[in-house]
Amino acid sequence: MASDSSDAPSAVKKVKLGISVDIPQFRYHKLPASDLWNWLNAIPEAAAEPDHFAALVAPPADRDSAPTFTGNAEQIEKVISSSVKRSLLIVDVRTSDNDGGHITSAVNLPFVAFEQAVGTLVAHYAKVMADFPAEELAKADSEEVPAPGNHRLVFYCMYGKERGPACAQSFLTKFSQEHPGLRPPNVYVLSGGLTGWVNKFVEITESKASVKPTDASAKVAPLADFDSATWVLAKGNEDVGEMVVYRRDAVRWQQTTVPFNRIVSLEKPNA
Repeated sequence: MASDSSDAPSAVKKVKLGISVDIPQFRYHKLPASDLWNWLNAIPEAAAEPDHFAALVAPPADRDSAPTFTGNAEQIEKVISSSVKRSLLIVDVRTSDNDGGHITSAVNLPFVAFEQAVGTLVAHYAKVMADFPAEELAKADSEEVPAPGNHRLVFYCMYGKERGPACAQSFLTKFSQEHPGLRPPNVYVLSGGLTGWVNKFVEITESKASVKPTDASAKVAPLADFDSATWVLAKGNEDVGEMVVYRRDAVRWQQTTVPFNRIVSLEKPNA
């Protein structure tokens, strides 16, 4: 599996997002942010979902250290059970870069410890899918985008290029090895990762960053625990444009040949 710091935005590293990977007869799919947003808002219980994001992770000693994964099989099962019941589990696999906010209702299973958690994740979904109606499975196989009632497992990392796809592939490989006659849930990798999500749902006004207001029909906020100080506005030439980028990545890239020529610190609206 790839290293924890290998993700990079498309302006920095030209890698195609969300490449489908064959795992025997199964594959994961790239998922646009707009689809995930629609799925979140289609779940009545989403607004009341408890925040399990850090339940399995001990905070790092400092910002440059990785968090410590503390979850055992029983804890993992307890944390993900409610999300599995509602047919959508969002797994954030960021590790030392998991500060600054996360997608609402996501569970954090750090990339560096994902192999410790994937067996429990597979066992959970094997039980769920064994009881899934055959007619619904047939319907899911015939549709490019499964119906809302079908079980969906979404992985995301910072940029959606290496850690998220690697974890999706790991899950599908283990599932097919341990349950060869069983169809897995629909597995996705969020295109653009959290960076794409932040750029879609955060607005910048005079160097102040805030989560965009959603329309009245929205049941949830797109981001939880958003911290504008963790992000910067990186500006490049006409070809690159500008984008909101994780601060520590932007600082590191300034020392290389990355085509960002200006970085603007972001503040909270009331700062």
